[in-house]
Amino acid sequence: MNSPAMILPAMTVPSIALALFLPGLALAQEAQTLEGKHFKVVSDFEPKSIAEEILATAEATWDAQVNYYGTPGAEWKAPWTIHLYRFVNQFDAKDEELNEANAKEAGKYLFTVDDERVIHLGVLPYLADETIVKYGVPLQCLRELMSEITEIIRFEITTAPEMQPGWFAEGYQLMVMEDVLRAKKRIPDDPLGDPVYSFYFDQTNGLARRLTIPETSNIILGNTLELENSQQGLNFVWLRWMLSGKNKKRLLALQEDMLALPADDGFATGLEKLTRKAYKPGVVKKLDRDFKKYLRPIETEWTFRVSESQFRDGKILQISDEGNMAQVNYKRRPVKAVYAIAGKLTLLQDWEGQHQANLLVGQGRGRRGGGRGGNNTDEEEEDEEPRQGANLDLISIGVTAGEKAGVYCYHLTGGEYKPLQEIEVPGIEIGKPIDFRFEMRKQRMMAFILNGNEIFEMKMERNMITSFGLQANPGSTVLWEEVQLIDK
Repeated sequence: MNSPAMILPAMTVPSIALALFLPGLALAQEAQTLEGKHFKVVSDFEPKSIAEEILATAEATWDAQVNYYGTPGAEWKAPWTIHLYRFVNQFDAKDEELNEANAKEAGKYLFTVDDERVIHLGVLPYLADETIVKYGVPLQCLRELMSEITEIIRFEITTAPEMQPGWFAEGYQLMVMEDVLRAKKRIPDDPLGDPVYSFYFDQTNGLARRLTIPETSNIILGNTLELENSQQGLNFVWLRWMLSGKNKKRLLALQEDMLALPADDGFATGLEKLTRKAYKPGVVKKLDRDFKKYLRPIETEWTFRVSESQFRDGKILQISDEGNMAQVNYKRRPVKAVYAIAGKLTLLQDWEGQHQANLLVGQGRGRRGGGRGGNNTDEEEEDEEPRQGANLDLISIGVTAGEKAGVYCYHLTGGEYKPLQEIEVPGIEIGKPIDFRFEMRKQRMMAFILNGNEIFEMKMERNMITSFGLQANPGSTVLWEEVQLIDK
């Protein structure tokens, strides 16, 4: 029997423990080095496109960041070298040798050796050669690399990096990542169509609804620590807004003066003086009103974010390794009594394990958590998306390929799974697209259809209608296409 996957909180980047032997495991080749202007990439495996994409991403990150800082002519003393590892056992061995396994402990695929100017990076979660050539290096890998590179650049080419406010440190970091990935067509043009950036807009909208957004002058000064995990989203969304219109010139002038401040106790005092001079009380009040007005109509498309889902041109590629029990994205759904969810799914062959895609439908009964674990809303609001544990009330419909090809349907409520349907379905194959359709019919009847054939129909205790999710089971890579909600 195929077991359902539990759902982890958003933003989880787990510690991974893959098997040592994976399909496509090739003997190590002689190490090759690709050289750019600011980075070198060393790898001993094919396809070469992996190293090329890593190098191009690193160089593009440098270019975008120094331009945002207003220092396009900046240089550093020597290039950084990025060593790549194709398989988790190789990365873990190097992590243990040089880093006391701290990366594994933190659930990361990256660590640095600063004295040697070296970044060690696992090209993970694992994707088979044909998949990685077609869809590119996993976004989780690229984001982890870019996050590290932006920090290295900031500490090397700016003064007082430890004293800089969050909008400069975190805001630019996320803007650089967004710009580079969009230019490479790895994320949608509209950030609200991407689950990563939707998460940050949700964070900030939650602050607005709770009336806890700091005033502009406090954001500029970095007085946002009381927001804890929500400050990252605020710093990104606020900076993005400030640079998109008439407020840009004033902020960039302050930024230029800030970067000239001394890296000592005078930095905070100097920034406060610059802020008071540039942002008089009347200007601050207007900016506060305008920012909240900007946020009010924003409605994100995907509301529950995880580390690895790639959205582009109506396609969603989800990668779930052995250590991550779920890769889920939830989409808001207005309450309707009758509707359908339809699309295509393809289970991809990437390593020996479970090949299962799950469609999740349901509603949560509890309150949402804040910060990284979920979307921020008013404390009194009821959950609109399924959440982990006792608050969950959802149906999980798993489509599985392999020896036990079929459909497995469970009801999760009160933290426990209850089997509802287990049906063998011949013809579900790895790499073969499947048309699927979930229908919520009249009188609480639920039906699931594959390739035009009704697999089951059953009556539910109540309509499960407020949201839906897409999930790759552990060890699975799933391509979802043309997924849509249909009013009947």
